[in-house]
Amino acid sequence: MGKNVQTDFDLALNHIKTGKSYVSTSSEDKLKFYALFKQVKSGDNDTAEPSRFNVVAHAKWKAWKSYAGKSKEEAMELYVQHLQHVDPSFKLPKSPPAPTITVEKEKSTSASVSKQVDPSIEDKEPDSEGPSSFLMSLLGCLAVIGFGISGFLYTTLSHQALLFLGIFVSGIVGVFGVF
Repeated sequence: MGKNVQTDFDLALNHIKTGKSYVSTSSEDKLKFYALFKQVKSGDNDTAEPSRFNVVAHAKWKAWKSYAGKSKEEAMELYVQHLQHVDPSFKLPKSPPAPTITVEKEKSTSASVSKQVDPSIEDKEPDSEGPSSFLMSLLGCLAVIGFGISGFLYTTLSHQALLFLGIFVSGIVGVFGVF
């Protein structure tokens, strides 16, 4: 990690948001990204636990809740480390060289000071919306997980309930156009 955790986090968000990350991540990885992003932006999860029948919402809630107590900086570091783990092409820029100060003597007794600063480092506000396309992909993957769970529930639910669950999940995927 670089010295500025916020800058590293912003670079990681930009890497995902601009589609520079072509690695196929698992649903667990996507949930971890979601949970860490929420921990950074909103702090500890103090929302009410959603129904377990709402598989997507409950999985997101549970993932976010698992990072309770982590500071904003810790969550940012974990987010960047996780991106580096799942996408080896993501590299943080090396720390810029320390600013150098040179003193030039002029004919007069005054001295001028010049400072070299890396122009690629800027203080920017992070994107408040976050990686929306990433979250849509996450939703789609969680919907697919719903189909897997429906197979498990097959032995306990009626065929009508399973049909409704399948139509509901298909509707979610269709509305958001994830696939």
